[in-house]
Amino acid sequence: MRGVDQANAPTRGVDQANAPTRGVDQANAPTRGVDQANAPTRGVEQANALTRGVEQANALTRRVDQANALTRRVDQANAPTPQGLRAALGGRLRRAAASLALLLVPLGSLAGCERAGRERTVPDVVLVVADALRADRVRKALDEGGDALPNLTRLARDGVLYERAASPGTWCAPAFASLLTGRWPSFHGAERRSVRGELVVQPIAAEATTLAEILRQRGFHTAAFLPGREDLPPTLGIARGFTDFVDAPALAEPPALDDAIGHWLERRSGPLFLMVVLDPLRQVGAPEPDGGLRQRPRSEITTVIARAGEISWEDRTRLAAEYDAGLAGVDRAIGDVTALLQSAGRYAGALIVVTADHGELLGEHGLAGHGWPPFEDVINVPLVVKYPGGRDAGRREERRVSSAGVFATALEEVGVPIPDDVQAKPLDDHHPVWAEDVDRRGRRVRAGYDGLREKIIGVTENGIAVACTYDMYTDAAELQPDCANESDSPLRRAMASFSRRPRPGETGSGLAQAEDGGPRGRATN
Repeated sequence: MRGVDQANAPTRGVDQANAPTRGVDQANAPTRGVDQANAPTRGVEQANALTRGVEQANALTRRVDQANALTRRVDQANAPTPQGLRAALGGRLRRAAASLALLLVPLGSLAGCERAGRERTVPDVVLVVADALRADRVRKALDEGGDALPNLTRLARDGVLYERAASPGTWCAPAFASLLTGRWPSFHGAERRSVRGELVVQPIAAEATTLAEILRQRGFHTAAFLPGREDLPPTLGIARGFTDFVDAPALAEPPALDDAIGHWLERRSGPLFLMVVLDPLRQVGAPEPDGGLRQRPRSEITTVIARAGEISWEDRTRLAAEYDAGLAGVDRAIGDVTALLQSAGRYAGALIVVTADHGELLGEHGLAGHGWPPFEDVINVPLVVKYPGGRDAGRREERRVSSAGVFATALEEVGVPIPDDVQAKPLDDHHPVWAEDVDRRGRRVRAGYDGLREKIIGVTENGIAVACTYDMYTDAAELQPDCANESDSPLRRAMASFSRRPRPGETGSGLAQAEDGGPRGRATN
């Protein structure tokens, strides 16, 4: 029982299991500064290339001058200025230059095999969320040439891979809500809350406007396709803003999902927001007494294993093999979605995001599944973003980002102001990275980062807060926490400040209290 005991122990600060995580690859850290310095230059090169094409084809002198003016502004951003200012200016001007250059080129020339003749200045927004997809599997596939995940690899070559993206939540409800609202879980409210001593799941707060609601108000067609997700019911608020919200078990089968999406795309003109949820990793082929296999929810198996205590090496090997067997299904589904977008003439100009709601523990720390404390295997998620026109194609970003930034990035790309009351920032803007949860014992758990090296986990129970830090370079598995409260690091101060900020429904004890009225669900993950 040692693994579960570590996860549930309420004493000795944050013990190893409550100290979640798996680490950061220190070998890549030194390249971060070079990547940041070169990023604006790559953007300039892309903008200039597009500008030259316009000069040759259309001799649009005045527009070319405008693009070159923006290019000069990017060059100025590369002058010797403080690093933070240079990164911020370079990112914004690079995006502006590339956007203007894109307007000067017929969309058909960028579309490859897409239908020609359609031009739009407002990009479509496509969000593909693969349940429980671990970031390490995606990085490994790309590092080995991409043969294991060919469709996701092609998308990454057309876009940007954010290698150190963190989900704000360790399980489905808070993670999805953060993606769609740009808020941390304790601010959007869709997390476990205490109602008369019982943990339940609250819906997204009414004041937390969703991405679908904002885009629909701006004239976007909105649709979401889910494969029968009982843990994401419309009452949770995930469906808010989607004109078409289709949640049916039949969509777990690729042909049915392809037909549904294709049918919807064929009947829409103008900008759209499409969300697709993929679940191949939620099912496991469980052995039967007769020697056959029966598909069972992965959560059933991982819960039994976790309750049994320490996970043996044989069980860990089997869990990993079963998990990896489902990766091909995720990749095929991603390829199907991108093929449908190409067929509809919407791929080249779209903002396409592929990510996960959270990761999955496969025996690390003696635990399996998700909804556990914020280990890296749980909150480090893959994040691939194909920007309109293929901007920054092929870039791999080492800097830590929050997947909540997808909300702000989407609004920035379509030209909609980001609401003042959200915490999310665009992915290419520097921003804090936090994860939050109310754990299975009702304790408030928070995690945060200072760059690539330092991570902090904080737990609050009955008004008592304990925080531990980890050196991700020397302790990637987070087995050696520093829980000395007398230490005074910038990250500890940031955690204390973040924790003190008032939240909707907080009582000050560290555990948010739910309202007695209104829809809610059982505390499951």
